Amino acid sequence: MSTQSVCSTDGGILHMVPSSLSLCGPNGPAEDGASTGNIDVTNFSSSWSDGLAFCALLHTYLPAHIPYQELISQDKGRNLTLAFQAAESIGIKPSLDIDELMHTDRPDWQSVMQYVSQIYKYFET
Repeated sequence: MSTQSVCSTDGGILHMVPSSLSLCGPNGPAEDGASTGNIDVTNFSSSWSDGLAFCALLHTYLPAHIPYQELISQDKGRNLTLAFQAAESIGIKPSLDIDELMHTDRPDWQSVMQYVSQIYKYFET
């Protein structure tokens, strides 16, 4: 399966590709791929379950709201809370419930896609 990066030096975000995508952290893409905080997103379910993909996506637009370099995948509750609070601060209502997400590693893909679409529409249209 091929992976395509979705970050670019000009602030690009999320391009849907059939195979998979990669969200880049605040440092953008590094030539060697090291220390960028890249997150491989292969689906709209488990790839988003620890909250890091939501944080990386929102950090692109709201860097002051997401201390991305401090985040770790093991702190799922903090990651999800930061992402949802950042989105709510600009009027994007969560279509996902943090309590439900805390108890699953495979959130409903349609709900995740709907939420990501809301974020995309707010910033890109």
